[in-house]
Amino acid sequence: MKQISYERVVEGPDTLRMYLKEISRFPQLSPEEEKELGRRIQNGDEEAFRKLIESNLRFVVAMAKKYARSGYPLHELINEGNMGLIEAASRFDPTRDVRFITYASWWIRQAILAAIAHHGQVFRLPPKLKHELYRFETKVARLTQELGRRPSVDEISKELGMKEEDVRGMMEGTPTEV
Repeated sequence: MKQISYERVVEGPDTLRMYLKEISRFPQLSPEEEKELGRRIQNGDEEAFRKLIESNLRFVVAMAKKYARSGYPLHELINEGNMGLIEAASRFDPTRDVRFITYASWWIRQAILAAIAHHGQVFRLPPKLKHELYRFETKVARLTQELGRRPSVDEISKELGMKEEDVRGMMEGTPTEV
């Protein structure tokens, strides 16, 4: 694995610099050490679990830095990546012929990407409702263009095959300009 310098990772809060300095003291593990820790973890050894995680925290930072331009704060990306690392450590199977960090990188990336995907959303809509809103808005936009004006509730309900009260509800929850 490539050696990474953590002294100049980020010009930011002192707490992040302190964290980076702290994790830089944990040694990297050999493949044999990873497998041994994995076996101990399967037997419930919490110290082995802690050591496997601590030894891979630098990799989480390196991965989080790749997504630093996502608009999500770096320290939050690191936190999410650490959650993925913990998940990977709890699921790691040392009998397979794969390095821990190779296995963990998928979990770390998924945790970071999930955080980015949810960033900025006040609430998540179910996919079916999202699809219905999209369908509604595109039909209204098409009708507006065809008619040269905003369509009436009656016109929209006929076009979509919806009840007028449902159309009114959709209109209250969508912008007036599409």
